[in-house]
Amino acid sequence: MPYHLDLFTIDLDLGSANARETKLRRALKDIVDNYDIVICDCPPNLTVPTQNALALSTHYVVPVSPDFLSSLGIALLLTRVAKFSEELESPIKHVGIAMSRVGRPSFYRAQTMESLRTTFGNKVFQTEIRERSAVSEATSKNISVFQMGDKDAVNEFGSVSAEILAGLGLK
Repeated sequence: MPYHLDLFTIDLDLGSANARETKLRRALKDIVDNYDIVICDCPPNLTVPTQNALALSTHYVVPVSPDFLSSLGIALLLTRVAKFSEELESPIKHVGIAMSRVGRPSFYRAQTMESLRTTFGNKVFQTEIRERSAVSEATSKNISVFQMGDKDAVNEFGSVSAEILAGLGLK
């Protein structure tokens, strides 16, 4: 389910709501079993929309840009998701870390990615999603990157999808 601009103020709208982190799960309870997989694309933080996606989830992937600040937050996010999972009494399994928005080659970026691979081992997917205009353009057109005709982007997203499926035990 893609993000929508109407969700920009959802944290404020749900700030005082009862059971606010389970609204999505309750809204989809009658249809979720019609799907083999439901993917909720969220930022790597624990705002109310992300909490709702996690409350619906059995598994999750952490996207990370190969920069210092993004890489610092991974361990904290993993700890927080584990605690959130315990509080919901609903196990959520960490499938992996996807390197995304990888830009031009640089020594520092390569060093950051190597550090993440050393720290998190096989949890870091082998495939890296490069920063491409096709991805931004697909977002602006509200279409899939697979419809953009960028063969390299299609291959990268296909490979990451395969790694996710493998982590779910489905491939």
